[in-house]
Amino acid sequence: MLLVLSATAVGVEPEDTKQVDKMLLDLKFSADLTGRSVQSVPPSVMQSNESEVSAPKSRGKAFLFSFLLPGAGEYYLGRKGLAKTFFFTEVALWATYISFNKYSDWKRDDMYALAASHADADIDDKPSQYFVDLGNYMDVYEYNEAKQRMGEFFNVYDVDSYYWSWDTAANRKEFEDLRIASDRAHDRANFAIGAILANHVISAIDAVWQSNRYNKKLRTSGMSIHLDSRPGQMLGVSLTTRF
Repeated sequence: MLLVLSATAVGVEPEDTKQVDKMLLDLKFSADLTGRSVQSVPPSVMQSNESEVSAPKSRGKAFLFSFLLPGAGEYYLGRKGLAKTFFFTEVALWATYISFNKYSDWKRDDMYALAASHADADIDDKPSQYFVDLGNYMDVYEYNEAKQRMGEFFNVYDVDSYYWSWDTAANRKEFEDLRIASDRAHDRANFAIGAILANHVISAIDAVWQSNRYNKKLRTSGMSIHLDSRPGQMLGVSLTTRF
């Protein structure tokens, strides 16, 4: 190597260029100044430049990607394992939400059908409290009497608009059970929505943290020397520093 550098320093005659180029192509190395490794590398690596050095990753992009789709920011940073975890969690949570929502709708439809056929109730455009009262009292008259005894006259129903009368106590109890099951499933679906939002936020925060780790590795101190030789040209030495 010293002979080659000396020859380059004093200049190489054109007729000796090919011979020097051949010698330089045979001498390929990359040395770490910290003394951790010295190894031979292929010719393609010899022609290295700044574009080959990994560029820092944007924290803003990582945050936005994961906030929109959990795991996308981690994938952008090359953390494919974490990306899969957040993505499949998102899929599972959406499946949970859809399942509970559908179950709630099924129970509500059964509840409405039972009230219409066994209590002669008009369920159209009724508030949710009406169905609570429908499951707790045998008929509208019993309900109104109870409210009047408690002095809650403003809660008394108009009999013509809010009429109901159960044929059996068993059907009323079945209606109440269906209503409770529907409401619980609906609450769990809402909980799943909250978990979905949390998954987006957690993934976005994790993506920012992972981008900081990624960029910190790029800033790790280090220096490497590369020899570059092209036919007809003098020996080139490039120095790359990362800090």
